Amino acid sequence: MPTASAAATSYDRVPYKSHPFRQSHPDRLAVIATLHGMTPPPIERARVLELGCASGGNLLPIADQFPEGTFLGLDLSSRQIQDGQRLIEQAGLKNVELRHQDILAFDAPPESFDYILCHAVVAGLPTEPLRPTAGLPNGASGPNEETFGQGTVARSGDRPQQEDRRLNEFYWPIEWLKRIARYPHDNDTWLVGPHTIIANGEPPEPFAPNTKMSCLMLLANPSEFGRWTRPSVARSGDRPQQEEVVFYDVFGLYTEERDLELREGLPELLNRFQDRFISKVLDPQRPNVAL
Repeated sequence: MPTASAAATSYDRVPYKSHPFRQSHPDRLAVIATLHGMTPPPIERARVLELGCASGGNLLPIADQFPEGTFLGLDLSSRQIQDGQRLIEQAGLKNVELRHQDILAFDAPPESFDYILCHAVVAGLPTEPLRPTAGLPNGASGPNEETFGQGTVARSGDRPQQEDRRLNEFYWPIEWLKRIARYPHDNDTWLVGPHTIIANGEPPEPFAPNTKMSCLMLLANPSEFGRWTRPSVARSGDRPQQEEVVFYDVFGLYTEERDLELREGLPELLNRFQDRFISKVLDPQRPNVAL
C-alpha cells in the first residue's frame, strides 16, 4: 500500500480526472438526512469540506451554485491544487478555497463544517497508522458509512452545540469510526473475514448516554463494489503485487444482538435485521432485534 508521499507524487504525474460526483451533492445529502429524521443545515449557506478534492471538479460547481456557502477542499497533490486554484481565479469564485494538505493531518474545531464529502480516496491511503482527525461533524449519516475512505457525512442542524455531555452524545459515531481505522495498527492485527464485531469493553458498555448500543459490527459489503483490486507500490527489488481493498459497512449493535450473533450466527442476526427493516444508516434509538 502506498505511502502518503508516493500517492502525492503519482497524482502529480497523472492527475485524477476531477468532475462532479452527484452522489455527494449537499442537496442529495440533505434529502437523505431529512428522510431519516435529521434536520440538516440549509444547503444555501452550508459549510462544506471535501477530503481529496483533486482540482475541484466536484467542489467548485457546488460553490458556484451556492454563493452564500463556504467551501474548503483538501488534497495531497500540489499539482492538482494549483490547477484548481487557477480555475477558481478564472471563474471569479470568492467562497471556496483549495488547500494542499494531507487529509490525515487536518485539524479543525468540531463545529467547522455542516457537510463533509469524501469519495474515491482509497488509492491514496498510506500504510502508516492513521492519526486522529478533528473537525468532523457529530452524527454520522449516509447509506455508505464505510470504514475505509468512501462515504458522505451530514450533521443534524438542530443539535445543541454548547454542552459537553450533549456533544459526546452525538460525536461517538465519528470517534469510533476513527478508532476502527486505527484498530489494526493499535492491536497489531487485521480486519479480515466477512464480519468483525468490536465491543466497548467487556461486558460492553453503552457508547453514550443517548443510546444503549455498545458494539460495532463491520460487515463486508457483498456487492460488486465491495471489493477492489489495485496494484501495490513495489519495494526495491520486488515486483508489483495486487492488493485487494475490502469495504465494510458499519452497524451499531446492542449487547443482546452481539450475544445473539455469538449463539446463533451471523445469518440469524441479518435475517432479523431484514425482518425489522434495519438499514445501514445509524439510528442510536432503533429497535433491538434480539429482544
